[in-house]
This record gives sequence, C-alpha cells and structure tokens, in this order.
Amino acid sequence: MARHSIIMLVGLVWASGCATVGPTTPALQKTDQPLLQPSVAVPATVTLINRDLRFVVLDFGDRPRPPLGTVVELVRDEQVVARVQLTEPMRGRFVTADIVEGEPRVGDQVR
Repeated sequence: MARHSIIMLVGLVWASGCATVGPTTPALQKTDQPLLQPSVAVPATVTLINRDLRFVVLDFGDRPRPPLGTVVELVRDEQVVARVQLTEPMRGRFVTADIVEGEPRVGDQVR
C-alpha cells in the first residue's frame, strides 16, 4: 500500500513539472552586444616543486583543467623550460603533475 502511494506521489510530482506550456521567462531583446563577454585566460602557474619526487603543483585558478594524463609545457620568459604530465590528486584549482623533462621553477606558466 505504501509503495503504491509513493509511486503515485512521484508520478504526480513528475507530471506537474511537465505541465508548463510555453516559456516562463520574458523574451530576450536583440542587441548588438554579445551575451557573454570573453574572459582573458590566465595560464596555470607552478606553485610548488618537489625535486626529490619529481613533481610540481599547478594552480589553474578558475580555468578549466585538462584531463589527467595530459602533458603540458611550462614556459618562462617565452621559452619552454619543462614538460609535465598531469596526475592525481586534483584538488579544486590545484593539480599535481609529474616532471617529464626540464627544470621547472615556481612561477613558470602552463601553455
């Protein structure tokens, strides 16, 4: 009996969500301005280096992070100085990366 009541309640909630006909927001006015302003992408930055275990910690800020396993280049003064591969852990804006080659420094940027 209780199961039947729950199924009916779920069905009523689902059906009520589908009962809206037409748009519920006012129509958008056409403008010459873009809806979204492009953001200036700030590259990720090396914030910590562990030379003994050969890894760095990258700060991506609000930028989207590339997937695990991606190899990225680190740049200093417009020159590639190292390559690192993104690994676990990824915590919020911070990503760990194994040093593949080169000698990164704190402040180097991902390109």
